[in-house]
Amino acid sequence: MLATEAHLLCRFGHWIASQRPHFEKLSTHKTRQIEIVHQAMHDAIRVLCGKILSGQPGTADELEVFEQSPSERIGLMAWFKTRFLAGAMSNDPLTALPLR
Repeated sequence: MLATEAHLLCRFGHWIASQRPHFEKLSTHKTRQIEIVHQAMHDAIRVLCGKILSGQPGTADELEVFEQSPSERIGLMAWFKTRFLAGAMSNDPLTALPLR
C-alpha cells in the first residue's frame, strides 16, 4: 500500500492494464482518466498512511481526495459499461454483424 507503484500492483491495476486495449477502443481519454483517478486514490492513501505512521493527522483535503477518487472511478466505469453494452446490443452475437 505504501509503494509508489501500488496502483499498478493491486488487483484493479492489473485488471485495467490487461483490459486496456478494449477500453481504448471506446475512449483513450477516458481510459487515461481511469488510470489517473486510480493512481490518485493510491497516492492519497499512501500520504494518509504515511502521516498516521509518523503520528501526524491527515488533513481534510487529503481525506477528500481519497474519498472522491472511488466515486470518479465508478462514474468512469459506468460510462464504459454503457458503451460496452450498447456495442454488444448492436451486433449479432454469432456473426458479429451489425443488427438492423
